[in-house]
Amino acid sequence: MNNSEVDWISKQRLMFEKKRSLFFFYECLFNLLKSEIKSFGDQTKIVEIGTGAGLSTSFMGEFKYLKTDAIDTGIQDAIVDAQNLPFDDESLDVIFGIDVFHHISKPFQFLEEASRCLKHDGRLILIEPAITPFSWPVYKFLHPEPMKWSVAVTKDFQFSGSHVMDANNALPSLIFKNNSRGSLESFELCLEYETRLFGFISMLATGGINSSWSIPFLNRFIKNLFNWELKRSRKFGNTFFLRTLIVIEKF
Repeated sequence: MNNSEVDWISKQRLMFEKKRSLFFFYECLFNLLKSEIKSFGDQTKIVEIGTGAGLSTSFMGEFKYLKTDAIDTGIQDAIVDAQNLPFDDESLDVIFGIDVFHHISKPFQFLEEASRCLKHDGRLILIEPAITPFSWPVYKFLHPEPMKWSVAVTKDFQFSGSHVMDANNALPSLIFKNNSRGSLESFELCLEYETRLFGFISMLATGGINSSWSIPFLNRFIKNLFNWELKRSRKFGNTFFLRTLIVIEKF
């Protein structure tokens, strides 16, 4: 276990608890995610990858799910390598993760594993950074994690290092086109996806989970801003928005 990784996660949890704006934003974010979880009955099997600071525990109380992470954070239920999932074939209904996909060193290996573990019509639901003309300089120059746009997307390429905190914020937009529908058949995966961009002023006003800065005046407007922006995803998303919801379904 790397202490720096655990320290980073602990600081994120403290920042989340300290800033009301973050709570409101993540409440909206998890509501968006939950709206995409299809019910498969009382026995629905749900797994979270990259539990990290355990923010899901504040918003997913109505679901029974397994919290997993690549390291021992003291919050996860199980230590799991997303690139080698320890679940049986076609045994899961839903896999979800927030800000974890762009940390995965070999994303297509993870997608293959997710496809193997998901049942027919099962869903992989991700919330990730989105690269747009506005967000590009934000992620490139203001965000603590790297953003590398000029990389070739190939099935076997390793997009980041093996350290769990290594990342490439451009990865989700490189693989899943912003605000669109598509499939991963060209990568020999029976997966279809749909992306929806969100988060502009509502996100910027929080200052992010890695910063103590925020705009407290806007705290009570975060939810209204989030919902207003979400309704205008198709109109303004590809230019201004900073986040993307990626819903991937096995066919």
